[in-house]
Amino acid sequence: MIDPKLLRTDPEAVARNLARRGYPLDVTALKALEEKRKPWQVEVDRLRAERNANAKARSGRPRGAART
Repeated sequence: MIDPKLLRTDPEAVARNLARRGYPLDVTALKALEEKRKPWQVEVDRLRAERNANAKARSGRPRGAART
């Protein structure tokens, strides 16, 4: 299993190690995909934080109280 964090931080080293084992890795394509992934990850993190904030705000309402 390849560590995703290592793959993002040092793709050239991962490519060299994979090449030694006979598995080519297109580092250029990997970097392009990573650039596409980053903005989506930021959006997912933002939405998750929003969801958590909403859940925390609702956790204070009494049981059986009307939802708004």
